[in-house]
Amino acid sequence: MTVKRFLSEAPLKFRLAATIASASLVAGILGSPEPLAAGLIVAAALSLPVYRKLSLPSSKSIPSKLKLPRIGPSRKSSYNALGFEIDLAKTSRSSIQEISKFIADRAKLGSSRLIVASILEGSRSRVVVALSSTDEKRLKVDYEVLKTLISSTVEGVRIRDLSVEESENLARIAEKLTPASRSYPLIIGIEDKEGEKGLFLGYKTGSIAPEKIYLSLNDVEGHISIFGATGTGKSTTLARIACGSAESFGLHSIILDWTGEHGEKAASIGCNPRSLDPLKDLPLNPLIEADSEDDIVTVVDALSSSLNLTEPQEYMLLKVIEQGKPKSFTELEALIESAFEQSRWDREVKKALLRKIAVLTRGASKEAFSGDRFARLEYAPGSVTIVDVSRIPSQPARRAYTLLTLWLAHKSSKSTGKKILVAVDEAHNIAGGEDGLLSRLAAEGRKDGLYLVIATQSPSLIPVRLIANTNTKIIHAIRSHRDLEVVRSAIYLPDSQAQRIPSLDRGEALLHSPSHPQPIFIKVSLGGKPGY
Repeated sequence: MTVKRFLSEAPLKFRLAATIASASLVAGILGSPEPLAAGLIVAAALSLPVYRKLSLPSSKSIPSKLKLPRIGPSRKSSYNALGFEIDLAKTSRSSIQEISKFIADRAKLGSSRLIVASILEGSRSRVVVALSSTDEKRLKVDYEVLKTLISSTVEGVRIRDLSVEESENLARIAEKLTPASRSYPLIIGIEDKEGEKGLFLGYKTGSIAPEKIYLSLNDVEGHISIFGATGTGKSTTLARIACGSAESFGLHSIILDWTGEHGEKAASIGCNPRSLDPLKDLPLNPLIEADSEDDIVTVVDALSSSLNLTEPQEYMLLKVIEQGKPKSFTELEALIESAFEQSRWDREVKKALLRKIAVLTRGASKEAFSGDRFARLEYAPGSVTIVDVSRIPSQPARRAYTLLTLWLAHKSSKSTGKKILVAVDEAHNIAGGEDGLLSRLAAEGRKDGLYLVIATQSPSLIPVRLIANTNTKIIHAIRSHRDLEVVRSAIYLPDSQAQRIPSLDRGEALLHSPSHPQPIFIKVSLGGKPGY
């Protein structure tokens, strides 16, 4: 008869005595000094047989057929285990990604099972890796290979061995779990120190925890292109990059504001740039700046692209500037007027050229080209300047001013050694052809310290050469099939990612850069500083 049954059937006055006897019996078998209450619980749980005679025999007289489970230490794992701790305090986010890749690769190539654990408590964290295997020799080989790969390859990482007990505990836990999907291990690292993160852009979407996304100086130096339909957030992204490059990398950032909205955009992200009116604060005079034959050719190219000159008109303009050396557009206009005419055809070319040059010498646009040296834009590194080119009423004059400012910024960075970032919104308005000035500056400016950020709602209107020369691409929602195909030809995108682009919300974008070679979806932050 068992304790449970006896207690249910026995008269009430005998139940306590029987239970105490059974508990004493259990305590005697186990040799346990624990209080009687522990014996009561064990006896009831095990449903032990109980004698109707309430006298307690000694443990030696218990029938040998009575088989009781013995309670002892936990079963030892059949696996051997070794482990180490990864100190991530001085590693970058890219280094943490590299460590994850090493661990995933070794799991495929080695014969040991790998366990990665991130222990978090308050603001403190610890990342540990354990390897377990029934083959002790193979375990030691896999352990040493992985440790050596991480410690010798990843900059700033430190490795510390775990105790045998810690490693075995991790292996014992892992025996209860089975991998269920293909993915990289999640490694949570300590935050980088301020100033070491780079340019804060926003957050990665689709991750379990918010992951801050930064652009490195290398991402910025390789030029940046931003694509997106109207209202998708591309102008905010451009302003964040221009302001962030000044703050994080000490660059002098210039925003050539085609629409007149970037003062407000910059203020919304906590940036306080200096705003200049081309008609009053920053008039240019490219004819004074043209110090060489190459400079004259560049000025003519910019004017030709902006004013839509024909080849004969462009040739006449070049000859007049080379021979007459005018110091202003008013002088240039007078030289063209007095140019010798050999035929009626010359006269027609001259009249057409004068009509087009007139947009630079008449009305309000005239003020934008009545200045002196570009040196007035050379402020201290780390400053942000917005040039509101939307104040120039004539579209051809606005194009000419924007292109000539880009050229003068390149001349300045080349001669002074100062690094300058120039951001151009609605860049399709000045892009020109494959050999246009903007494409040439993208190809040549990087080595001289000129870094470009171009934003457009129409990537199909941007030269292929120019897109290819931007190493960082940020793609907001694009709804035109033609524009989407241009973007897909610039970077390889799986169908699953390409199909998401037309339906992205405002501020969401796909990022591809040297720091993020695998394209990721992000949410560009509207705030000034990173924070959850």
